[in-house]
This record gives sequence, structure tokens and C-alpha cells, in this order.
Amino acid sequence: MTIDQKEFEDFVYEQAIENAISFNGSANPKALIGRCIQKFPDMKKEMGTYTKIINEITQKVNKLGLEKQKEDLEKFNPNFYEKKQEKKEPNKLDGLPKLEGTQKGVVVRFPPAPSGHLHLGHLFGIVANYEFKKKYGGKFILRLEDTNPENIDIKNYDKVIEDVNWVTDNGVDEIFYQSDRLPIYYKYLRSYFDLGNCYYCDCDSETFKAYTDNKEECPHRKMPQKMKKELFEKFMKGEIEGVIRANADLKN
Repeated sequence: MTIDQKEFEDFVYEQAIENAISFNGSANPKALIGRCIQKFPDMKKEMGTYTKIINEITQKVNKLGLEKQKEDLEKFNPNFYEKKQEKKEPNKLDGLPKLEGTQKGVVVRFPPAPSGHLHLGHLFGIVANYEFKKKYGGKFILRLEDTNPENIDIKNYDKVIEDVNWVTDNGVDEIFYQSDRLPIYYKYLRSYFDLGNCYYCDCDSETFKAYTDNKEECPHRKMPQKMKKELFEKFMKGEIEGVIRANADLKN
């Protein structure tokens, strides 16, 4: 399916206007990507090209100013404010606990692994998070936890997205693929190591459990920092297998 350029740009413009109105005239292009993928799934084949278009249109919208944005909004979505008010009206019978600091809405996240079809156990997490979004406004983020290649099947990605959108009535605002964010995780893992808060370990699970059950240090944890550094760097380069463990309180 080929994406109609004008249809895509018009949709992005409308979404950017609505997002800008919701945030005092300043739209966030990242908040539009998930909605665009839902309507134009083929854009994933050329994410760089379409992300650039989204950024350019968002910049154009942000330069309009709030008053002009409101004028444009009236043209294509005159019921926007009514629907937004309906979302913010609390339902006294919804059974959700009250949250503080929700004046600007909430950001909720559902993180399934695309290892198979979703099941009833997933339903609680989807519904609970989405109900908070409906009650307070904000964003529902779908984050696909796909960093374990042994448990991932590529054909499940679209199915998971389809199912979550079905349950939430197309309420997913953004989609993140955890594998795309590995450089971020590596950055903070390295910072954590440099602070002396973690170490490399290749103990098998049973051996490590025996240490923790006896509140004893793993031999890797007791190594000199220079040796820890060498092992950490080899691990980060993929030269050795193992895990990075936090320096947890042994008495905890």
C-alpha cells in the first residue's frame, strides 16, 4: 500500500494542531509518531523520511501561535474541546484511585514482549493503564520489549499493536521499540558502573542464588576495580557472556 503524500501531511497537521492546543501551543513531534503509524503502517518501511516530514510540519504548527492554531482547529475538529472535557470528567464509579499532580494529564505505559499473542493476563495491564489515561488525559505508551532475540517473533509485532489498539479503541499515543533504545540503556549502564554501583558476573543462577540466600558476596563483586573494569568492557564489546548485577544490600 502506497501512502498518499497529501493525506499523510494533512493528518500530521491535524494531529500536530490538536497536540499543540493540549500543550499551550507547543506540539511534540514524538507524540505524533504512534498515531501516524496506526493510520499509515507502511511508513515503518521509511521511518526516516516520514519522521522528517512529521518534524517539519510540527515546527510549522508551533510557529503559528496559539490563536491561529485554535482557528485551524475549529475548521477540522470543532468538537475537540467537548471531547477533551469529556475525557477529563471524573467517573465516580470507575474504581480508580485518585492520583495527585495530574493537572497536565498522566503518562502510562504497557510493555509486552512480542513473543506471542497477548492473553487475558495482559488485559489487566492494558485496561488499568488506559482507564487512567481516559480519566486524567495524557498519553498511553506501548513499549515493545524486544531485546531478548530468543523470545521474539517478528510476525507478532503488528499483532500486538493491533490487539492493544483494539482493547483501547485506538488509544495508543506512542509506540516504542526497546531494541531501538539500546544505546540509551548502554549509556546509563556505563554511568552506573563508573559510579561503582554494579559489576560483571558469570555465575549461573543456582550458584548466585546460594550466595544471596547466605547473604554472601559473589566472587566477582569482591574483585579489584581494575579487574571489574576489564570484564565490564569485554562484556560491553560482546567478547564474553554473563550479566551485569547491581551492588544490592546483602542484608536486604
